[in-house]
This record gives sequence, C-alpha cells and structure tokens, in this order.
Amino acid sequence: MIYLIITTCIQNKWGVRHTALRETEYKTAIQATLSLLPPSIKPIIVENNGLRPTFLDFFDVPVYYTNNNSRYYWHKGCNELDDIQSVIAAYKIQDDDTIIKLTGRYNPITNRFFNQVVEDESKFDGFVKFFNVCTKEFMTHDCVLGLFAIKAKHIKNINFNDISRIPEVQFATHCRLLNICEVKTLECRCCFGDTLETLYV
Repeated sequence: MIYLIITTCIQNKWGVRHTALRETEYKTAIQATLSLLPPSIKPIIVENNGLRPTFLDFFDVPVYYTNNNSRYYWHKGCNELDDIQSVIAAYKIQDDDTIIKLTGRYNPITNRFFNQVVEDESKFDGFVKFFNVCTKEFMTHDCVLGLFAIKAKHIKNINFNDISRIPEVQFATHCRLLNICEVKTLECRCCFGDTLETLYV
C-alpha cells in the first residue's frame, strides 16, 4: 500500500506568520496535489494544533489531528516527523508500506513523482532528491525534505536529535544506508515558511 501523508500546521510558530496567506497556500496546493494523485495512493492530511474543525475537513480525505506543535524542539522538522510517525501508528501502516511525505504548501506541478513511486516502489526503499535547497545544488548528504517517499519501517524510529546537523542532512545520511532511488527532478513548487521564498525542484 502507498500512502501520501500531507503535513500541515495552520497555526505555525516557526517562520513568517500570515494566517490568511498560509490558508490560501494550503488550499491551492492540496487541491492541486489531490487532482494529480493516482487512485492507488491513499492520501491522509495531518495537522498538529489539536482536534477541531478546520478548512482541511472539506477536502474529502482523512484528516488526522495531533497536538505535536505544542512540543518545543530545536527544529520544526522534529514536529513534522512526530506527525508522520503519529499517522503511521494511528492508521496501522505496515512496515513495508510506502509513505510519500509532502509538505502541505508544496505544490507538485505534475504527477511524475507519484507515478514513479507507484511503478517502482517494489524495487526501492525510497525515493529522494539529494539537493540543498539553500545553495540550490546537488549535495550527497542533503535532501529536499518537503517531498520524498520511503518505506514506513525506515521512518518509524528515526529521530532528529543531533542538533549539530539539520534534519535534511540527518535524513539524507540515513537514506544513504538504504536502497534509494535518487530522483533527479520532483517537478514541485516549494514554498518555504521561514521566508515565503518559492523554489522549483
């Protein structure tokens, strides 16, 4: 089984706070994502500010609410990882199921990445673009953490506790030990919450 976990945080404590813009970006990106999704992939939205009615409920896909944003870590990637692991546990996702993780305000332009995962998921432990989004160049031990795919067993127990290395580096280093398909292009528009900068990768 392949699951798409779309991570969201409506009330962010990291980066630029612009509630109306953030909601618009989520609505636009999630709607576009769902329109591109192959029927064999099961989407789940996760939001981490507690159970309550939100605009996410109107996408006609399961929404799982956590309280993980109340936890204070050294990096927002830790809260996001908590959300992914919470969904895996709540939905009893199996070790050999594949998880596609997508940051909710990231907008795939085509379904190329989804189709690649569907076609080749039995051949690989995961699909990752090794790339530094700050320097905008390939790096062996850095990656795009906003969109990747990986077998659930390889993300269930990982943590980002090493404060000397950003989560992107820790995850890329972890993936280098696995049978990973190196994705050349994700064909995705990334919107970074810290600066509102956009980047196509």
